[in-house]
Amino acid sequence: MYWKNLSKKPAAYFQRKTGIKRGTFDAMVEVVKESITKRKTKRGNDPTYSIEDNLLIMLHYYREYPTFFHLGDIYDLHESTVQRIVRNYEDILIKSGKFSLPNHKELLELSDEDVVLIDVTETPIERPKKNKDNSTLVKRRNTH
Repeated sequence: MYWKNLSKKPAAYFQRKTGIKRGTFDAMVEVVKESITKRKTKRGNDPTYSIEDNLLIMLHYYREYPTFFHLGDIYDLHESTVQRIVRNYEDILIKSGKFSLPNHKELLELSDEDVVLIDVTETPIERPKKNKDNSTLVKRRNTH
């Protein structure tokens, strides 16, 4: 469904939409297909969406971090189904070893030239103090 439309778009659009290159996406599809064909038994009903569509759901989650409820609303799925898709496809890709992040030891071995730091600390926002006189005026206005 969604993959049919996105597959017709240029490579630059695809990368901007998903955050990865099409070649990486194709490699992900192959890893998931291999994992699914290795299963001994067929589980449950036929899937509603293709492997490509499910990967797009997972990538959409990583790209924008919406709630599972919101993703379910977009893709017409229940939020628990979306959560299960994301978790299962994550597990498959991590177990393959091709798409995992470096472990702690590998991160420590990086040189200063290889490291990028991003400051994501929260900054408090100063808000005006509530004035008792203003709040009583508002209450009086609302009662008339």
